[in-house]
Amino acid sequence: MTPSSRPVLAGSAVLGLLLAGCAPAVSLPAGEHAADPVCARVLQLTPEELAGLERRSTTAQATTAWGDP
Repeated sequence: MTPSSRPVLAGSAVLGLLLAGCAPAVSLPAGEHAADPVCARVLQLTPEELAGLERRSTTAQATTAWGDP
């Protein structure tokens, strides 16, 4: 992962949190570097809970969301 891709990953995670809706899975476009193996490793390290919010499933690769809804 390059330094310039880090903001994309962080932005994807934050976007997922902000766009969390009533649906069981948060609908998001795939992250810019979704096919990069480094992104997969980073996402595996994201916590199940963030600021008291449970992780939610998303519809796109290389994204993470927390919260309800």
